[in-house]
Amino acid sequence: MITGTSNFKDPIPLPEEPKAEIRDPWGCRSDRMKCKTCMWFVEKLFAVGRCRRHSPTLSGYPVVYQNDWCGDHKLNEK
Repeated sequence: MITGTSNFKDPIPLPEEPKAEIRDPWGCRSDRMKCKTCMWFVEKLFAVGRCRRHSPTLSGYPVVYQNDWCGDHKLNEK
């Protein structure tokens, strides 16, 4: 005979795993590798400048901000 009760118990809740903090491995290095410290950066107006790392395109050199950074950074020794 079938009754209205279930033989299954409520599942045991699993403990929550601690969430790992996502860290940027370049976080500390990118602070010193910004365009404002690069030898290829030429400042034009306030915080805007041009990156002269590669030859210009038809629209000129790329416009960058002082706080931008890329993998072609080379420290300016001035």
